[in-house]
Amino acid sequence: MSTSSTRLLLLWAYAIMICLPACATAQTEPQKASNYCSVTYVNGCTGNNGLSSVQINDVAMSQNSGCSVSGYGQFTATSARLTPGQANTFAITLLDPTRPHGITIWADLNRNFSIDLGEDLYLSNGPLTGPISGTFTIPAGTASGPLRIRVLSAYSTMPFWPCSTNNGSPIIYEAGETEDYTVYVQGPITGLITTNITGNYAQLNWNSLGPGITYDVQWRQQGTATWSTGNASTNSFQPYLQLNTAYEWQVRETGTQPFSGPVSFTTLCTAPTYTSVTPYRAVAILNWNSSYNTSYTLQWRVAGTTDWTTISPSLSYSYSLTGLTPSTPYEWQVKANCSASVSSTFTPGQSFTTLSCQTPANPSAYNLLSNSAYLSWSAPTDPGRTFRLQYRPVTNPAWQTVENLTTSSYSLTGLTPNTPYEWQVQSVCSPTESTSYTPGPVFTPICPVPHQPSGNPTATGASFSWRINPAETINSFYFQYRQAGASDWTTISNLTPAAYSSYRSYALTGLSRNTAYEWRVLTNCALGTQSDYTAIRSFTTVCSPVYSAYIDPVSSTSTRLIWSAQVDADTRFEIRWRPTGAPDWTTISNLTITQNQGSYLLTGLTTNTLYELQIRTVCSPTESSSFAIGGAFTPRCPVPFVYTWQSGVPRVTSATITWYQTFPVAQYEVYYRPIGS
Repeated sequence: MSTSSTRLLLLWAYAIMICLPACATAQTEPQKASNYCSVTYVNGCTGNNGLSSVQINDVAMSQNSGCSVSGYGQFTATSARLTPGQANTFAITLLDPTRPHGITIWADLNRNFSIDLGEDLYLSNGPLTGPISGTFTIPAGTASGPLRIRVLSAYSTMPFWPCSTNNGSPIIYEAGETEDYTVYVQGPITGLITTNITGNYAQLNWNSLGPGITYDVQWRQQGTATWSTGNASTNSFQPYLQLNTAYEWQVRETGTQPFSGPVSFTTLCTAPTYTSVTPYRAVAILNWNSSYNTSYTLQWRVAGTTDWTTISPSLSYSYSLTGLTPSTPYEWQVKANCSASVSSTFTPGQSFTTLSCQTPANPSAYNLLSNSAYLSWSAPTDPGRTFRLQYRPVTNPAWQTVENLTTSSYSLTGLTPNTPYEWQVQSVCSPTESTSYTPGPVFTPICPVPHQPSGNPTATGASFSWRINPAETINSFYFQYRQAGASDWTTISNLTPAAYSSYRSYALTGLSRNTAYEWRVLTNCALGTQSDYTAIRSFTTVCSPVYSAYIDPVSSTSTRLIWSAQVDADTRFEIRWRPTGAPDWTTISNLTITQNQGSYLLTGLTTNTLYELQIRTVCSPTESSSFAIGGAFTPRCPVPFVYTWQSGVPRVTSATITWYQTFPVAQYEVYYRPIGS
């Protein structure tokens, strides 16, 4: 007889017995849950007979648990999730995988707090050795909620009875172990309902499976094959949808099968909202909110009239009404066309009144140059409207006119310098309609005064700079200087501006030492016009100190000082240094520089000794600047810089080591060894 036939025969025999487990008489659920019947083993669970670990659906129900007391253990705090009608996996490890055990898995399917006949889920094909694995299925239709699972192992025999008694007769196994677990049966999701249906949204709701559960949600247009998918962390979801469309949706716990549903609903054809309007003189821009994948019908009329003008083709969510009458009140409305036969109600639009031909306002003139000026004004935007500009010298009766200006600004050129001008502007709304002129402020093109003048004196000279508008047409600059208090200026009149630049500089030489001077500059513009001079500025020639210096280490007994200064051709420099704290300085005099930069190498220094270094400018035998602190330094033997990406280029029995050193060094020492030596 086959194993399965034997199992059926034994279970049939068991079914006709009257099994009255002692634990089934408890009255409260907590008592019943703790009083499930136990299993009796003659030799109990020893070190080589019993369950080491059990996993269900990859969840560890017990792990290296060892023997339970009297061979029976409850692990009801750990729970796996099982879906009715689906195969659930299990994996069992024996304490001694070489000793054969029969394995049976039961469940309290009717939840009467007793493991009963017919509630077996898995029976091994005889006693087995080694890791034992397989599948079992909770019957379809089993209600959701906690469920007691029992795994029973019996050494060298098949455990057909889940309890220690059968109809009052004792059931005793030789050796083994029984473990009870709590799992959670995840039945179909219920309570699917659709609420808050609008044109583009709907609220999908279902009964929660408990805290911490996530859900897969699918929805699609009815009659289509492809689902859209979302994920929800609560028992509600709101997808974005199309207007007036039939949908269906379904839901499941994330990663499980099957889906619950589908549930059907149809979105509404909702009316547009949030209307706005921008009126002009003969045009109005109408706007409303955008709905997905639909068209609109627009109606408009003069306020107070009875007949609507209808624009019926498909529209976007904005439309430009043209051909309107200026200074006239209008009203409009719009509706959504969701299909050939379904439309929303009309939404009233914001009423508006078209504008009249608007007079320009806020005229201004600025950015004045010797022969040009920039004019601007303000006016509401009005499609098709242009501006007419007129200007003239104040003493001239004839206006010059500029027509068809499409922007509210204009740059006038070709003006006469130092001449007052007046101007006016009007709106031209049609060939027969224009506003009155708006007069602008009188302006005078001027040759601009140089700005940001600055000077930097030396012992016998100075350098100067200033700026000018690069758009200006400039012939040259006039530069003047004199000793402070003198009555006459020395004038230099041939200074031309740099091409395409707003900056000009000039270097003055041959001045007296320690003398106060004054200077100023003007602009010589086109057509022989000139600006005013800049305000008089003063400077005094001085023996200029060094303005930058730094120390460049060279070797263990030398260093180099590099400095910069603004000087004359006969200027000299003096360096002094000493060990820090020493009473006497070592001085080097009569040093010169090239192109405002000097350099000097100090030698004969003591290695690892702290020095201080200073430098000053000597303009004459009797005139010097103060000493500037060059800084402190310590001559040291410099460390070579090894090119790590080149070092150790291997050969069979040799290698090349490369390093870099900017300082003169007498010799080097190289150390090497095998790694780890």
